[in-house]
Amino acid sequence: MLANSMGINSENMWGRVVFLLLLSMVLCSFVPSSIFAAVPVAILFLSFGDKLAGAATAIAFLILLFLASSGGLTITVALLYVAVVFFGYVASAIIKRGITPSTGLYIIGFSALAILFVLWAGMTIIGQVSVEQQVDQIVKTALDILKQEKGDTIASATSQEGMFLKEILEKPEILTKQIMSWLPAMVIISTFFTAWITLMLVLRNSIQWSKQVEYAFSTKDLISFRAPEYFVYPLIISLGLALGSDVIGLGETGEIIAFNVLYSIGIFYFFQGFGVYIDFLNFMNIHGVMRTILIVMTIVMANRMLVFIGMFDLWINFRKFLKKKNKEGDIS
Repeated sequence: MLANSMGINSENMWGRVVFLLLLSMVLCSFVPSSIFAAVPVAILFLSFGDKLAGAATAIAFLILLFLASSGGLTITVALLYVAVVFFGYVASAIIKRGITPSTGLYIIGFSALAILFVLWAGMTIIGQVSVEQQVDQIVKTALDILKQEKGDTIASATSQEGMFLKEILEKPEILTKQIMSWLPAMVIISTFFTAWITLMLVLRNSIQWSKQVEYAFSTKDLISFRAPEYFVYPLIISLGLALGSDVIGLGETGEIIAFNVLYSIGIFYFFQGFGVYIDFLNFMNIHGVMRTILIVMTIVMANRMLVFIGMFDLWINFRKFLKKKNKEGDIS
C-alpha cells in the first residue's frame, strides 16, 4: 500500500529500506566513518516517512543491542546509533519544513549540544560521576587494551612517539588532562561538522528523495554559508586572551579557554572558507576527478587554511572576485 502510494515497486521499496539501514549500521560500526552514518538515515526518513523509518531504525538499534550483548560489537556502537538517528531525523525534518540549510545547520548542532548537556548533567547528578572521571575510565580501558596488544613493542621503542606512549601508559592521567583541556572544542567541532556533512550529502543525493519531498534549496545554499558577523567579537577577545593570559594572571587556564573558543568558532569559518574554495574551483573550471582530489586533500591537509579564508572573507569578501556563476550543488 505504502509502495503504491509512492509510485515504486514493493520489492524495490523494501530493498532500499534494508540497504539504507545496513549502510547506516555499517558506517556507525567504525568511528571515523560514523560521521556519514546519518546520511542514509535521513534519506530513509525523507523517502519513506517518519513511521516506517522510525520503526526500521528502532529494529536496527535492537539488532545492534543484540550484537553488543553477544560480544559482536561494543555497546558504544548501539548508543552511537541513537545519535546517528537523531541527526538523520532532524536533517530530514528541516528539509520537510522547508528550512534553509544554514539555519538547519544551527538547529541540528545546537539541539544536539543541548541534549548532550542534559545527558551529562543527568549522569553527573544521578550517577555522581564527573566527566573527568568518565574520561579517565575510558582512557585507562583504552590504554590497557593498547598495553596488552603492543606493550612489548612500546617498551622497546626509542622514538619520540614511543617515549610519549611509554609515559602515558605509566601515567594515564596525563592523557586524561589533555583530553579534558580540549573536550569542549572537540565536542562542538565534531557535532557541527557531522551536522554539516549530513546536510551536504543528503542534499547532494536529492535524487533519492525529491519525488517524495519538495525542497526549494540545494547544496549551493549550504555552500554559501556565512558565519554571523558578531562572531568577530568572541574571536578578538579569545585571541587577546590567548596572547595575554599570563599578563592578566590566568596562565594556562586562560590559554585553554581561549583556544577552546577559537577552535569552536573556527568550525563556522571553516564552513564559510569551504564555500569560498568551491567558488574558486568553479571560477578556475576545475571539475571531475581533479576537483574531488583537491577538495579531499584540502579538507584533510589544509583545513586551517579554509578557516583563515573564512575569517578574512568577513572583511575582503573573496566572492566578489569570483564572478563566475556556480553550478548548482557542484562540489565534486
